[in-house]
Formats: sequence, C-alpha cells, structure tokens
Amino acid sequence: MRVFIALPLPQEAATVLADWAHDFSLINSFPLRLFSEEEMHLTIIPPWQAEENELETFKKIINKAAQLSKPIFMELNKISYGTNEDNPRLIWATGPYLPKAEELRNRIYGLLKEVNSGPDVIQYPRILTHITMIRFGEESLGKPKTRLNEKIVVRADLSGVSLFESVPSSNGTRYKNIYLKEFGKGQH
Repeated sequence: MRVFIALPLPQEAATVLADWAHDFSLINSFPLRLFSEEEMHLTIIPPWQAEENELETFKKIINKAAQLSKPIFMELNKISYGTNEDNPRLIWATGPYLPKAEELRNRIYGLLKEVNSGPDVIQYPRILTHITMIRFGEESLGKPKTRLNEKIVVRADLSGVSLFESVPSSNGTRYKNIYLKEFGKGQH
C-alpha cells in the first residue's frame, strides 16, 4: 500500500474549495477529477510504499508528533494551474509558507527514519502551501488559452495530522484518511 502523511483541511475550508472546483467543472469540457472534501489535505510527508503491519507504528509516530503540536493557521489566497502553468496537470489553491508545518514534517520524518520507514528522501526542503482541488485527465491540456490566477481567501486552523492511503481507482488515485490525530491531545 502507498501511504503519506498530511494535514487534513477542515470541513468549512474544504467545502469552499470543493464548491469552486464543482463550478469550474460545469464550464469546462476536458476530463477532470475533482477532489472530494474528505480528500483535501496539505501533504507534509510524500507517499511511500508500506506494509499493512507497519500501520500501528505509523499511528504511534503520528500520536507522538501531534501531542507536541498546536493548530497551524493556514491562509490560501490564490487559485491557479499547477505545477507548471504552461503544461498544467492540476488546479490548486496556494498560500504563504507555513514554518510550523515544516517543523512538524521534520519531526515526523525523523521519527520515521528511526524505524527505517518513510520515503528515502524529502525532495523539497520547503513545503509549498497548496491544496490540490482538481486533477486533469491522462492527456495533458497543453498550454491553456488563458491564465488562471483567481484571488481567494480561505483561512483555516489545521488541527490534526493524518495518515492517508493512496488508493488506485479507474478515475485516478483517490485518497483515504485512515488515521487522524488532533494536535495537543493525549495518546488515547
């Protein structure tokens, strides 16, 4: 199974982004995969291959890291094509850098390395604050005729950390939140 660690988006913020994505899908005819509200998250540890019998260890690591953390305030202020505007594969909402999310990521990554698990390396030393809302179909759109640079204001307290599973499906990979631990709570 492929798993990753992320900060799930609170319901109210996820609803705003999901509604925007739904409206976008109504006026565009190319193949889109909309993310459900439950799938919206800020990835802090990218996906890696894991075994089912490792999940309890990952939950303990998440518990330990979450216990020492407080909610992380996030503001999203722009919706645009990503990751390359000249040949986009998705639409995302982005916002300012979150040093507290990066501190949490580094703590969890260190704990994963202690048990010889997790991704081999973290590709990006700095977390890009983004929530993916839409993925395009297999075929690339090529260079869009117009730029997408819409201002948005979505503010949220990210109040927990989750273990997600990447689940392949016929319409592209889906993300299943298999464990959530709220920040600052005991290990029970």
